[in-house]
Order: sequence, then structure tokens, then C-alpha cells
Amino acid sequence: MKKTVKLVKKKKFINWFLETYRLKTPDAAKILGAITANEHLLQRTHLVENVRSLPNAVIISAQGAETVSFLCRINDVYYEDIDEFISLLESNPPEELFVWLSFNREYLCSMCDIVLGVKPEIDDKIFYYKVVKNLERELNFKVRDTAERKQKLVTEIDEALMQGDKDRFMALSALYKEMFD
Repeated sequence: MKKTVKLVKKKKFINWFLETYRLKTPDAAKILGAITANEHLLQRTHLVENVRSLPNAVIISAQGAETVSFLCRINDVYYEDIDEFISLLESNPPEELFVWLSFNREYLCSMCDIVLGVKPEIDDKIFYYKVVKNLERELNFKVRDTAERKQKLVTEIDEALMQGDKDRFMALSALYKEMFD
């Protein structure tokens, strides 16, 4: 029963990641789909923060993350073809697979605690996510702050449009696109 709960939490976290972020390499979502669809593989998968010294590792980065967009390595062999890597995972899965879902940590939420609180003792070289206190409160503040900034900018754009100030309208519109698209 406990294993089933862990698997559900992993799957839920991976799905949250896919729904929340755009990936630098969109096809990499197929790897996460293959992992969540295969209970045996999901059971062997550990979500970690750094895969530097691990032989069986995957990095999948969201846009805005400061890591490589995509990396797959099994037994120190690197794979560039996503479909080939998925085929390998399905036909000959490693004993353990370490997955780093890289994203901007400023926007963590309580969903992250579900998975990040689980820290299997595997190796001293593995760096795990640190659970940050009050993440949900910080996220709510950031979301509210962003919504307020967005509304203020929309109001300024509308005012520039109503005043016929083309230069200001164009500048504010460009700023809006940069910040919120």
C-alpha cells in the first residue's frame, strides 16, 4: 500500500510539472509519459536535484531553468534520440533511474512537498531537493503580485490607447509580451 501511495505521488508530481511548465525540448515529455505509464519503471525512478555523478540519469528542463534542455544517460552512455531512449527504458530498464525535473524554484508549491519530502538514502553523491518552508505562502504572494502587475500594465496600455499615444502603447505592449507571454 505504501509503495502505491509513493507511485501515485510521483505520477502526480510529474503530471503537475508537465501541466505547469513548457519544456525546452517538448518531445522530452514522451519520456515522462513512458515513465508514468509503466509502474515498474516508475517504481525504479527517483526524482533528484542533481544527476552529475549518477550513471542512470535524465534531465528534463522547463523553459527558464538554468540547466541543459535535455540529457539522457544510462550506464554512462548518452542518448540524444528520445524514442531510442524510451525504447531502451521499456526493454531493459536500469535498476534505478534518477530524474531531474529542472525548473525555476521560485515558483514551487505545496504539490512539490509531496515528492520532494521523500529522500531515499542511496548515495552521498546524490543531492536531493531541500524542502523549503512556507512555499505555498510564497507562491501565493508571487501569483498575487504578478496578477496585480499584469492588471496595472493592462490599465496603462488601455490609457495609452485611449489617449492615442502610439509610442507609449507600443512600448507598454512590448513590455507586456515580454513579461507575460
